[in-house]
Amino acid sequence: VVGDELVIYGGLREIETYLWDGSTVWSQLDDIWIFNLKSLKWTRRPMAESNGRAYHSVVGWKLPGNDGTVLTSFGGYKMMMDPVDNQQISYVYDDLMVSMPQVQNISQPSVWYVAAYNNGVQPETISLRLEHSAVLSKQYGNMFVWGGRYRQTTDISGVW
Repeated sequence: VVGDELVIYGGLREIETYLWDGSTVWSQLDDIWIFNLKSLKWTRRPMAESNGRAYHSVVGWKLPGNDGTVLTSFGGYKMMMDPVDNQQISYVYDDLMVSMPQVQNISQPSVWYVAAYNNGVQPETISLRLEHSAVLSKQYGNMFVWGGRYRQTTDISGVW
C-alpha cells in the first residue's frame, strides 16, 4: 500500500488443472495493477517489457511533487521454457528492480531497471530467495527483507 493505492505486481494464474492427477498448469503474470482505495477503481500501469515474477516482494513510495508511485521489487521466482530442450525450467532471483512512474509523457510505458553497485564490486549481500517478506522504512529510506526460502526454508536466515 502506497498512500491511497494498493499495488499488485506479478504472480501466477491457473490455466488448467488435470483431472487425472490433480496437477495444475500456471501462467506467469507480469502486469502491474493499482487499486485506488478512495475511488475504488483499478488502473493498469503500462510496462515497456514483460518481466513476470511470482513469490517476490514489492515496496513503493511517492516522490515529492509527483503523482506516480516508485516501485521496488526484490527476488522471486520465474518459470520459462528452455530453448534448447523445450523443458520448463525455474529461476530464483536475488536482483533488486526499480520502476519509476510515468511522469512526462503518460503514454510512455514504465520500465524496470536493475539496481547495480557504483564500483561494480558486490559486497556481502542478500541471497537468492522467494516467498519472503519486505517492508519499507520511510524514516530511513531502507527496504528490509526477511524470511523466505531458496530450496528449503532452512536455506535462508537473517534480516537484510
